[in-house]
Amino acid sequence: MYPTIRDEEVESIKEICCDHLLVNFKNTGNRFIWCNLDQEILNIPDEWTEKSEAQVAYEFRHMIKYWIRRRVISQKMLADITGYTVTSISRYINCERTPDLYILKKLADALNITVDKFYLNY
Repeated sequence: MYPTIRDEEVESIKEICCDHLLVNFKNTGNRFIWCNLDQEILNIPDEWTEKSEAQVAYEFRHMIKYWIRRRVISQKMLADITGYTVTSISRYINCERTPDLYILKKLADALNITVDKFYLNY
């Protein structure tokens, strides 16, 4: 169950990519990302004023899961398409391993997106 948000509490709402909205609150300064497809709220911690390695990993984890669901494929199917193992795909999704640029490109190609779609722009 999500809390009720009154219009007067919201400072701004910005579409940051397909199915994702950045919501800024007036009084608290809190920022959240709303994912419409997953019906999920992602909290953006206060200390993330500039993108850190942790934030990039957090975004990648969320977005690769988002694109797998959006394309209606399994981790196994993604592994088969890219030539990587299901274990490797799972490790990328769970932030246990960081994909290099070559792997990011192969994942993006398999999902029929560009590499920048793995990250949120706000």
